[in-house]
Amino acid sequence: MGSTVRVLYVDGSTRAPETVTALERETDRLAVEQVGDADEALAILAEFDCLVAAHDPPEQDGMTLLGRVRETRPDLPVVLFATDGDETLESDVIAAGPSEFVRRGGEESYVILASRIERLVAQRATGDGGETGDREADEEYRRRLLAIIADPDTTPDEKTGRLLELGCERFGTENGHLVKIDRDSGRHEVVSVFGSEIITEGVSDLSTTYCRRTIDSPEVLNVYNAPAEGWKDDPAYQKYGLCCYIGQKVLVEDELYGTVCFASERPRQEEFSRAEREFMDLFGRLFGQLLERRRRRAQAETVFEHTQDALFLVDVTRDGAFRIRQVNEVYEEITGRSTADIRGKTPTEIVGERQGARLEERCRHCVETREAIDYEDQVRIDAETRHWHTTLAPVVEDDEVVQLVGVTRDVTEQRERERTLAARNRAMEKAPVGITISDPDQEDNPLVYVNEEYEDMTGYDEAEVDGRNCRFLQGEGTDPEPVRQMREAVDAREPVSVELRNYRKDGTEFWNRVDIAPVFDEDGDLLQFVGYQQDVTERVEYARQLEAQNERLDQFVSLVSHDLRNPLDVAGTRLNLAQQKRDSEHLDAVEGALDRMEALVEDLLTLARGGKQDVEPESIPLGVLAEQCWAHVETGDMTLDVASDRTVEANRDRLSQLLENLFRNALEHGGDVTTVTVGALDDGFYVEDDGQGIPEADRDRVFEDGYSTSRDGTGFGLSIVSEFAAARGWTVSVTEGDAGGARFEILTE
Repeated sequence: MGSTVRVLYVDGSTRAPETVTALERETDRLAVEQVGDADEALAILAEFDCLVAAHDPPEQDGMTLLGRVRETRPDLPVVLFATDGDETLESDVIAAGPSEFVRRGGEESYVILASRIERLVAQRATGDGGETGDREADEEYRRRLLAIIADPDTTPDEKTGRLLELGCERFGTENGHLVKIDRDSGRHEVVSVFGSEIITEGVSDLSTTYCRRTIDSPEVLNVYNAPAEGWKDDPAYQKYGLCCYIGQKVLVEDELYGTVCFASERPRQEEFSRAEREFMDLFGRLFGQLLERRRRRAQAETVFEHTQDALFLVDVTRDGAFRIRQVNEVYEEITGRSTADIRGKTPTEIVGERQGARLEERCRHCVETREAIDYEDQVRIDAETRHWHTTLAPVVEDDEVVQLVGVTRDVTEQRERERTLAARNRAMEKAPVGITISDPDQEDNPLVYVNEEYEDMTGYDEAEVDGRNCRFLQGEGTDPEPVRQMREAVDAREPVSVELRNYRKDGTEFWNRVDIAPVFDEDGDLLQFVGYQQDVTERVEYARQLEAQNERLDQFVSLVSHDLRNPLDVAGTRLNLAQQKRDSEHLDAVEGALDRMEALVEDLLTLARGGKQDVEPESIPLGVLAEQCWAHVETGDMTLDVASDRTVEANRDRLSQLLENLFRNALEHGGDVTTVTVGALDDGFYVEDDGQGIPEADRDRVFEDGYSTSRDGTGFGLSIVSEFAAARGWTVSVTEGDAGGARFEILTE
């Protein structure tokens, strides 16, 4: 039968595609189309050579469909593919002929189904339905064949022997054998034999056997009487003397494995019937399936025994129970439980009620969904709790989950590492310094991670900096020297520490302390650079203030050594003269020199504190404080004019020093001053006198330490004024007053 057989398969269940695929895989002579119900099938029935109806009441009633088909197509071959059924159902189907009954059950049922379809279609084409007795005998042999294949309690080798025995009985031959063939080398190896020793196990030349023709024949090769049929000169007959032979090629996964053959030295009285040839064709297919299953089992066993993971196999029984069938060596080593110890036991019997119930629930979920599931459990073994990750997958045969395969591994150390890493990540994220990680394997060594402190410090979030080199923080005021140091250290894969001026996202400057270190793996390969960045602006500014104060102290030392030496010299000279002459005039000069030194000391102490920030500022009425300060200063005949009711936020003592020094400056340097005025400005206040004023050329110098136009002046009074103003963030300047005197303007806003 060389033409394509068009088959209509009626099945509305989810397993329908599997059946279609299996039929077309069994033989390329079948072209199968599937529909979901009887109405669809009847509408297109005329286009097909055979109809196959699934029968699984109550959802699918193949017998009802068969009755409707017979009303319009009484001669159409029909096969009922039934999940279940008894002899009565089978008889009813056959009685409605031309019809066949095939029981669904395992992969071999698809082989039987394909064979029945081909036989029914061939019988219809030739008009040969066969004798009832022959059909019944043939059916009996097919049942026995299927029973051997499906027997779960026999090994593949035992199945092979029983199949060869059944074939010898069916064909009336004295020998049956299975052959493995290598076409390229011409190797012909008999791997299994039943019956007489006309053919025995061993290797021979393919060219001397009937098998050479069997593997190239599109049909079953059969010879019932070799001499009578012209085979007398064939090498196979010459070498083995086989008068009778029937054989079929065996394919495993669509590749030639070899042949299965039955032979006798005695000839048959008649040719092999079509039923016998069809049975031989079915025999070859089922043998191929058996060998394919054996190969898969061997592969699975290899994986099962040699994988590094713990494996277990669970049988799913018909009553819904789950029983361990097998575990591998790794499983035994880890758990201390061997296959012999736990075969046939349920999870509850093995690990107890609590864990067992949980595992059985997962098994049920896997069966119901028919999909692999992953889960993780804590299992206590030998008084130690371990973390196990398991993948559980269903094994489906004939649309039923018959087994579950579990792959499990101990992930305790991995989980501990993950917890440690997570803790480190949290610590990095919450660290009080900016942390960055860059990837040197990428072009330009870009940032791949920054923590929250870095984001707060720079104003950039992680998405904005990811993939960029950290130089984007540099700007116009960044010193190129620390940048060069960082670049050279990174190129040399060495740690480096620098401080440089950087710029935030909003453009504001800050001083950044940057520490960069390379990170290597255990093989010494560079993985990444980790950076620690800290805003040290306050420290840098404080250091600058200290530096300025140190410079000021240096000036103090110079000034003090000079300015104190003069009054000391005067005091010493006058004291000698007074002792010699006993003249009080000289003692008055000594007293004046000592007063001069006292004033210098007070001014120096005040100026030394000038760089310190005010503490506890308060709201001070400027006019009231000015009058109080005026009372503390020797002002002679001068008068104070307060022209302001303004309040000032400042430290009372420091503001008092500022006013008193301005008042003294008017007395000591103002010349013929008669009035000192304290008044308000829009953004501050002023102190003005009506004396001789300060020349414009000297106005920038009057706030310098030690500058004075008077021999008796310390030169620090206006420095104290300037220092106090700077400490408050104020500015002070000198200009000409309304009456031509000196006017000091203090801007407080």
